[in-house]
Amino acid sequence: MVTPRVLTSVPSRFSIARPREEKSRVFPITVSASSESYESKYMLSTPASLPLYGRRILFTAPRQYASRLSSLLIQSGAHPVWLPAIEITQLSDNTELDAALLQLSEYTHVAYTSRNGINAVLQRLELLHDGAERAQEAVSRSGARFCALGKDGAALLEAGYPCDVLPTEPSTQGLVKELVERGEAQDARIIIPRFVEALEAAGAHAIRVEAYATAYGCYGDIGNVEIRQLLAGEIDAVVFSSTAESEALAQAAGGLERLRKVITATGTLLAAHGPYTAKGAGAVLGLDIPCVSKRFGTFEGVVEALEEVFASRN
Repeated sequence: MVTPRVLTSVPSRFSIARPREEKSRVFPITVSASSESYESKYMLSTPASLPLYGRRILFTAPRQYASRLSSLLIQSGAHPVWLPAIEITQLSDNTELDAALLQLSEYTHVAYTSRNGINAVLQRLELLHDGAERAQEAVSRSGARFCALGKDGAALLEAGYPCDVLPTEPSTQGLVKELVERGEAQDARIIIPRFVEALEAAGAHAIRVEAYATAYGCYGDIGNVEIRQLLAGEIDAVVFSSTAESEALAQAAGGLERLRKVITATGTLLAAHGPYTAKGAGAVLGLDIPCVSKRFGTFEGVVEALEEVFASRN
């Protein structure tokens, strides 16, 4: 039996895996949208009746996700305060990524664990194959199955690519569980140590590869106004969508100790987009993250969690 090879992205959150068998089962996936959007849910509500009315919510997501979360916060009545703690950009050298993508026929799965990973990989595929149509044909010929988390599955379908595996739990651990239950081996994601261990436990050999670059976003004067608001106790809650954001926020605030003291003294609520982010950010900050999204396939989940916590405090 050949040990499966798994390509894990750092920090791209995409991976490619070779299976235990040459042939595997096909699992078609249907991706559906939420039945009730926040736009329709609160469309005719009076401002004062909205769940997060008047709450200043600071969020640290990169630009690619910021507008989505900001819109939901506004619909719920909050005043969103965006601090771009990290920024996502293209790699300066795509040699390793391109080499992997040009050998898709040697693998059975491509696992995406973020929208940024999807965008980065599809962009390279379409450049390598001279257009979207030829890239889609190359993926089809390769036999590689595409895996995604939460609403990212819809992004693949909209771009004209398959979404063959969409785990019930939209997390790296959920994806590992899904593949193990199906008798397949593969994957990669954000919390690299835990994810690599899970892959190796499933019989895979993990190989890291970057698909995009993550950098500190608060350089120069960027974030100064927002940090002053946080330090002055003018922020009601801080929302993290990744562990890296908590590290960057501490740096922007003048260090971990200073940030911890401010959060403790002001009672600012800490929130996370899912339990893995909560655990990672909590470990970085040395603080409890009491507000955690239970439905972390979409940002609506973390907004709902904020609504519940603030409702319990009224």
